[in-house]
Amino acid sequence: MTGGNGFIGKYFVKYLLEMGQELINIDKLTYAADKKIQPWFYEQPNYSFIHGDVAHLETIPECDFIVNFAAESHVDNSIRKSTHFTTTNAIGVQNLLEIVRTYEPSLRPVFVQISTDEVYGDNAEGYFTEDSPLRPSNPYSASKAAGENILYAYARTYDIKYQTVRMCNNYGIRQYPEKLIPRSILRLLGGRKAQLHGNGSYLRSWLNVQDAVEAILIVITK
Repeated sequence: MTGGNGFIGKYFVKYLLEMGQELINIDKLTYAADKKIQPWFYEQPNYSFIHGDVAHLETIPECDFIVNFAAESHVDNSIRKSTHFTTTNAIGVQNLLEIVRTYEPSLRPVFVQISTDEVYGDNAEGYFTEDSPLRPSNPYSASKAAGENILYAYARTYDIKYQTVRMCNNYGIRQYPEKLIPRSILRLLGGRKAQLHGNGSYLRSWLNVQDAVEAILIVITK
């Protein structure tokens, strides 16, 4: 898997390691990566680590699945400077797929893309479905939608098996404090007000990170 030191990724790594699965984590270890969990990872006999950037990898070890968590994911950062979002979230996906397509078809892993519900854009009422059009509304979600479309094109052109998971916002313990819930908690603990986007009328959906990783594994295995 890629991005195993990110917020959702580290929960997924821990979940699989505790189940006894053999797992190789490829992570760039950016500012938002949790480096404190690395010692626990290394204590597990079924864990391996490769320090690398998905946009520049030249090869990946033989595996059954590639679960691509690697992403730049903070919307506000994408609005300030979007280039590295495109590099990781779109070109990074393409680079991984370029590696996969060089394998013999029988040896190609299933490509599991961890995406976001933000590729759909805004929705004031009702629900999106898998057939809803993609209308991303910020550079982050646009880069994730681009990654998805690259995946679908490669899947059809090169017969690569894939699965896509579009999750809503995750929350949980040890989340990097640039995200809304931990940032708000820290501000309130410091005697400051929580900050809201717009006039406070926006709606958000939230999913506990442990529920999310269990759901991802169900998608992969079922």
